[in-house]
Amino acid sequence: MVPARSDWGLSVRIFAKIGVLNFGGPAAQIALMHRILVDEKAWLDETEFAHALNVCMLLPGPEALQVAIYAGWRRHGLVGGLMSGLLFILPGFVIMLALSAAYAAWRHMGPMAGLFLGIQAATIGIVIEALIKVARRALQTNTHRLIAALSFLALASSAISYWVVVIAAGLIGYWFLDRPKPPEPSEKGSAGVPIKRTIQLIAGHGGIWLVALIGLLAVFGPRSVYLDLYLYFSQLSLVAFGGAYAMLSAVTNVAVHEFGWLSPDAMVTGLGLAETTPGPLILVLCFVGFQAAASGGLGAGLLGASVTALAIFLPSFLFVLLAGPHMDQLRSRPGLAAALSGITAAVVGVIGHLSCWFGLHFLFRSVETLRPWPQTGMAFAYPDLSSLDPLALGLALVCAFILFRTRLGLAGSLGIGAGLGVAARLMLA
Repeated sequence: MVPARSDWGLSVRIFAKIGVLNFGGPAAQIALMHRILVDEKAWLDETEFAHALNVCMLLPGPEALQVAIYAGWRRHGLVGGLMSGLLFILPGFVIMLALSAAYAAWRHMGPMAGLFLGIQAATIGIVIEALIKVARRALQTNTHRLIAALSFLALASSAISYWVVVIAAGLIGYWFLDRPKPPEPSEKGSAGVPIKRTIQLIAGHGGIWLVALIGLLAVFGPRSVYLDLYLYFSQLSLVAFGGAYAMLSAVTNVAVHEFGWLSPDAMVTGLGLAETTPGPLILVLCFVGFQAAASGGLGAGLLGASVTALAIFLPSFLFVLLAGPHMDQLRSRPGLAAALSGITAAVVGVIGHLSCWFGLHFLFRSVETLRPWPQTGMAFAYPDLSSLDPLALGLALVCAFILFRTRLGLAGSLGIGAGLGVAARLMLA
């Protein structure tokens, strides 16, 4: 049945509204969609929404975006899923482009440098808050805690990559963690999908990915920053468990130390800016893509961010459109839930590593590297204590107090931190 034009118009307006209002991270975004799609419009019932959310949490990629894709697919099929997903991303993507351009152009100016310094200070507390929330939910047993600790040490040593940590945590969870009782199936069940349709979906998404790859090779050659961005983030998107904080931990070492795309301070700033925009927090990676190419001018930065966005978000559409008809079957597999539980425990260690990395590079002007066994590739970062930045420490403590001890929350911490950073730079000028 082809949806009526009036239905399409209403759907576009509703999903555009969600895209503009979806601030606050996955929990707030999912609550917003539940209120609009379940309570107000009744496009999904409670069971369908819960099933969709649970399965999307099993998939790599931002779960809130994937729930939006699923809701659009349920309403209008393939084109509906594409529409709802794009509308969920686009407002935040456009804002992130503007913020990325502003950072590239004005970050060295006194007041703007102070503003970005304040945002970095607030970001430290925001990441620690995320760590506490995830740890409370994920570390239920000693096995969970062991996985988290080993993940932290593996990443802190710089000898083991994020991909290995995620895969190992999933395998440990699958074999050693308790498996939950399978949920009751939905009364509506899950419709089967012909194999031809599955092949078409995979071929279509693969074709888009391949056309973009060939285009980048043809225009820019095999040694361009755009090709590096595209290939790296395409690989990362396939193991994008744990949300933006976990992915940013994987990106920091590669983007800063291996490719030299941006500085540690810029990484912290990018996350803070992403916290102020609607859309998935993973849009912070578009900031990375912009800064990686920004030396070539505004157009180059825009292309870098766009290439990154395509690589990061394309798999989410494929995963959801493939999984949508099989929600019940996927949820009824306790082994998958146990593997996800192991990965979630590892994410605690991943975000813990990110917190330490951000804190070290923000609070200290000099960070050294210890290589106890050079032949193993292990390298632990540690600060030169004499290089502690008193202004950075003071701003971080004020922002943390606002975030944890007042009702002003994330927005208040970012806003006041930015204001204090500007004031401090003006006074010290």
